[in-house]
Amino acid sequence: MDKFGVEDMPIQHSLLDKTIESAQVRVEGYNFDIRKHVLEYDDVVNKQREVIYAQRREVLSATDLREQVLRMLRREIGKVVATHTSDPDPEFWDVRGLFGELRQFVPLPPDFDYRRWREAAGPEEVVEQVFEMAARAYDDLGQYIGRESYKAAEREGLKLGDLAQSPNSVQHLIYQRVVERLGREPTPQEAALPLRDLPRELRDIVREAYIATVRLSRDREIILRTVDRLWVRHLTALDALREGIGLRAYGQHDPLVAYRKEAHEMYEDLLAQIQEGVARSLLMVERPQPARQRRPRVNLQAVHPSVTSGGRAAVPTGLSAGAGQQRPLGRNEPCWCGSGKKYKDCHWSEDRKAGQVRMVPVERPASRQRSPAVAGAGSAPRKKRRRRKR
Repeated sequence: MDKFGVEDMPIQHSLLDKTIESAQVRVEGYNFDIRKHVLEYDDVVNKQREVIYAQRREVLSATDLREQVLRMLRREIGKVVATHTSDPDPEFWDVRGLFGELRQFVPLPPDFDYRRWREAAGPEEVVEQVFEMAARAYDDLGQYIGRESYKAAEREGLKLGDLAQSPNSVQHLIYQRVVERLGREPTPQEAALPLRDLPRELRDIVREAYIATVRLSRDREIILRTVDRLWVRHLTALDALREGIGLRAYGQHDPLVAYRKEAHEMYEDLLAQIQEGVARSLLMVERPQPARQRRPRVNLQAVHPSVTSGGRAAVPTGLSAGAGQQRPLGRNEPCWCGSGKKYKDCHWSEDRKAGQVRMVPVERPASRQRSPAVAGAGSAPRKKRRRRKR
């Protein structure tokens, strides 16, 4: 344009304008399709995220999770029972394997006769029997943990008013349960008293609140820990699936449809794993066992008049006795009577008939010192041989 003397003049032509406009429309449409395609993939994860987060909020806001966790426990028991009782004939049920797998998360007694399951009317009856024992164990465990927590609070000298001002959410919830049960706020005199000095009726209310709240806190922790751990693993697996799902197009398959299908299957597996993780962790608590008293060891050494006044048998020359250690007398060793004969040729038969075991101190070799002659035998330097000159 400088050649013709025209500066800053736009080029205007209908054909050129239409070409540029159509190119812009194609580029914007291509970018829109890319964004839409990405959103369609993200919608699959967002729908699953909404369900999982809704369940987490429900767990956090619930005041009692007993029915929910027992429902998971019952489903897991039913799944295990169905695996080992698939044969229509009860005689071919794998009751031994069923008992071994159920004992991994249900505290069945060791002497439980699992063979009687073959006499049940069907797998449902077995599920009912096992679930009743599991529910009873769950209630007993909740009572035990709650009572132990209350005893620990009593030993610490915790006051009722401290529960209301505590930053601990569990203790604050305990105080709210006490207020709901009483129907009023505790008086200043009651709030200033330690838990062990409360009136009996109020102390029972606080103990029940401890049991219910500690059980709720434990159930909530088990569910949330299991959900969070498996959800993170699920998101990682979805990212790995999304990276290679585009290769399905070479097999004449829509990658988005294949991604939705496999993501749904992975989500179903996630729910099953959450149920299994919660059910198998619900009753896994090791209770402290009372300390057993050790029985004193009895010294079985036989006493004979020939034993020295110090209470120790004679030790051969060059040997020293181990302090406090004893062993049975060997058959080929010198007899304890001092006759000089071997034990088997002297008193061995008599002691055997009498049922006596002769004990002697453990003998260990005394420390040996090398003689100066032996020690210096190899100290002299060897003389070098002179080579003869030829």
